[in-house]
Amino acid sequence: LEEGEAPSQAKDESEKKPPMERWREALAAADLTEAEADKILDSVLATGTYEKSYKIFRGRLTVTLRSRDSASLQRVSDALDAVKTNDSRVHLQTMNRYNLAASIVRYQDKVFKHPPPVAESADREKAFYERLVFIDTIPAPVLVQLYAVLGKFDSIVYAALSEGAEMGF
Repeated sequence: LEEGEAPSQAKDESEKKPPMERWREALAAADLTEAEADKILDSVLATGTYEKSYKIFRGRLTVTLRSRDSASLQRVSDALDAVKTNDSRVHLQTMNRYNLAASIVRYQDKVFKHPPPVAESADREKAFYERLVFIDTIPAPVLVQLYAVLGKFDSIVYAALSEGAEMGF
């Protein structure tokens, strides 16, 4: 916001920008180049997912994440309905757990199953819950860092696929 500018003014100005300009701004905010964003788009369009590996704790831990499918959105909604609280901390923890379980592909040498979308629903859910059980065994200080990595990963995927991305094709 510019000094003296109301939040609604800033939003109005942003909405006046062409979609490609808003997309480029989203890329800049996520520290992505257009070429990197195109690779993410190509991967999602070709395979339905995008994967990226991260090394954390000065390279001592490697984790690979993947973009989530639409079923993961429903799982989060169902889990939030089940917690029966309005405590935002509980909601955030639940969302983080479920999103990490839906996204984790590899943790060090442990590789997790992600059955293809054409697999039986029961097989996909079983694989998800196996990942969720694993998430619950990770030490809390490590888990907090994994949530931060997931947030960074999500920001780049969402930026690459944000409004205006389709204009480049």
